[in-house]
Amino acid sequence: MKRVSLSWIVMLTFIVVSCSLIEISPVISLSVDPQDPAVASDVTITLSFSPVVGNIQAEISINGVTVVSTDTVPAVYTWKPEKSGNYVITGRVKGDAFKEVFEKSILIEVRDTSPPIIESVSISPQKPESDDDVYVMMIIDEDETPYITIKGWVDGLGILNTSFSSPPYYLELSPLDPGTHTLLITVENAYGLRDSTEVDFHVFEKDDTPPIVTLEFLTDLVETENIVAQVHARDDTRLKSLRISIDGSTVREFLIDTDSFTLPLNLGTLTVGNHTIEVFAEDVVGKEQYFGRYFSVSDVPDYLRLTMTPSDPNPNDVVIFSYETNLEASDVSFYVDGEIIDQNTESAAWVAKPGSHFATVRLTSTGGKTLVDGFSFSIGDDFPPRIVSLLLNGIDITENSTISSSEGYIDVKLTVWDETGLPKGGNVVMIISKTPMPYMDVQDFTILSQQEISYDTKIATYTGYIKVQPGTYFLIINDLKDSLDNNIGDSGNYYQYKVEVVE
Repeated sequence: MKRVSLSWIVMLTFIVVSCSLIEISPVISLSVDPQDPAVASDVTITLSFSPVVGNIQAEISINGVTVVSTDTVPAVYTWKPEKSGNYVITGRVKGDAFKEVFEKSILIEVRDTSPPIIESVSISPQKPESDDDVYVMMIIDEDETPYITIKGWVDGLGILNTSFSSPPYYLELSPLDPGTHTLLITVENAYGLRDSTEVDFHVFEKDDTPPIVTLEFLTDLVETENIVAQVHARDDTRLKSLRISIDGSTVREFLIDTDSFTLPLNLGTLTVGNHTIEVFAEDVVGKEQYFGRYFSVSDVPDYLRLTMTPSDPNPNDVVIFSYETNLEASDVSFYVDGEIIDQNTESAAWVAKPGSHFATVRLTSTGGKTLVDGFSFSIGDDFPPRIVSLLLNGIDITENSTISSSEGYIDVKLTVWDETGLPKGGNVVMIISKTPMPYMDVQDFTILSQQEISYDTKIATYTGYIKVQPGTYFLIINDLKDSLDNNIGDSGNYYQYKVEVVE
């Protein structure tokens, strides 16, 4: 066995120690390809290092976030940036054989190559009036740029220019004149990419008040009665819609375009109990008005009965009219022959007059319901009818008259009046005599037919014709009755007209 001398051992140890103390100058490099990447493009980041001695650790980070950590070089990372902006790419290498950490950084800008998108535009308030500031609110799809610029033109005039770094995005417009306006909007991002849109909107006249709504209907109802309502609405601008609900459920809806609206409605029947009716009106600028009230439906029918005491009065008797009802009255009126004889009393007095009459009571309840009851009655007398006028060929004939007429026919029109009334559809016989009553020399007769009668049957008109020749005649009526059979001839009375017919 050979012996190694001590001198050789010392020399070998010196060489090893000397080599470990040699300073090595490593090289680190970092590259990005492409150097000006766009959003969503493929970017290759490469970290290189030499020499590789012993164990090493290589890392790549983007804006401080480590994306690659490996023990081999070159280290490669493929990146697809999602947003535009500036990014710091850092490469870092450390190892057992080195006293320090080697690092290199690159600043790059990722470009946004897609334009902003205007997704929606809204006007606030939705229905601006002529003295309102108008805000144009926008939703814009653009989160890849540090800022966007919004420009606007109203009716081609008045450029608005505002920049935003984040939502909300909006433009503020000064008050505009009433009418329809066109707004052109252009949105531009930091890279000069644009989107634009055009919006039409309407500015309304100044609306000082909401609609005025009233509702008229009966509140005292029975279950068999239809709900009949009268709806009135008006507005200082224009009405847009009207909605009616009963017990919270909509029963009628109307779209309207007018400043005043009146509508009668039949809403059908309801069950017994308490109910609500509501009316909602909206004008064209969105102002609303509400009107509502409670009412009840009963299973007991409402009634009103008029009575008269005495039941068979004579002329000049004092007649008392009274009524019975199950309603609470707020207004009561008594009528005879259409004329008011008393109001808001429990009874009314009237002095009886001969003739046919009609008595009426009209009651309005506190719930708004109106009931009417009435009946006809007659008060007898002993007076026969009276002739008001006799016309021959349109000439009013008196007791002794002369008319010019050739031989032939003469038109006759007779008007009769009676206090108690005349029979409907009756006829009158006119006698033509050469001598006066009571010694008649009857030459002919004619029947006058009833042509008209008044609604109270007190006045009637009868027409016909007579055939005459020149000479003197007596036209006699001695049979004329009223509705109570009082006849002018019962007491020997009669009407007689002397007529001289000349050529």
